[in-house]
Amino acid sequence: MFSPGSSRKPLLRSTSDRPTMRNLPLFLFLFGLVFFFYLFYIYQAQSTELAILREQLENLQQINVNTKKQLIDAKAEIEKFRNVEEAMKNENVECINKFDECTTQLRNAKLKVDNDVLEKNKLERTIKDKEDLVIELRRSVAEGERNTTSLKSLLSSQEVISRQLNEKVEILKKEMAALKGTANSLSRNIENPVNEQVPQFKVHETAVEVTTTLSSAVLNSFDLVAQRPHEGEVPQLALPVGPGDRVKLEDQAEEPARDADKSLARDEDYNEKKHPPAPDTLLENGGEQL
Repeated sequence: MFSPGSSRKPLLRSTSDRPTMRNLPLFLFLFGLVFFFYLFYIYQAQSTELAILREQLENLQQINVNTKKQLIDAKAEIEKFRNVEEAMKNENVECINKFDECTTQLRNAKLKVDNDVLEKNKLERTIKDKEDLVIELRRSVAEGERNTTSLKSLLSSQEVISRQLNEKVEILKKEMAALKGTANSLSRNIENPVNEQVPQFKVHETAVEVTTTLSSAVLNSFDLVAQRPHEGEVPQLALPVGPGDRVKLEDQAEEPARDADKSLARDEDYNEKKHPPAPDTLLENGGEQL
């Protein structure tokens, strides 16, 4: 385009015959193309970032929706829990009141049980004392029955002894009357005066001695009868306490009868030895035997 001999000149000449604005469209085209690619790059970058942001926004919206749902559920649960809390508080108050009431009832029940236990112990002690008293009373009744039986037997034996003594007294009276009759008959039947005085003296002495002996025997018998208890009267005897006291009591009760028998036997032996039977009595006995 240039001549070989010419020097290189810049494209844009400061001094040229051509106009200076002929490369301006190219420059504008290139600038527009660069700007277009720049805008396209920015658009792509922004669109990608916008898509990411939209996705994040959707995720956040979804999270927000879920959070709102959870918040609503949580509020519902909170309301439910509040209602449950109120109900539990009411139940707690009722339980506390019931607990106080049950505690009071338990205290009263314990006091009642303690009182019942004390009453039971008192009743058991009373029952035991009553049982001991019943046992003692039964023993006393049995002992009284035995004593009554022994006293009845003693009373019957005393009555028998008194009857025997009365019979012996009657026999002694009859013997005294017979002796007096014998003495009178002897005094009448003796013919010799000398011999009459001696037998009379002997008969009188014999009668006096027999009378004295019989009187002493009768007095002893009457003393024994007076000393015995009357009919219907219980003798004052000591109650038996030990095992051998009953035998002692019976021996003590039988002593008067034995003493009376011994005294009567001694008197009869003494009379037989001291005063032999009279001749008339022997004759009468011999006549009866014949």
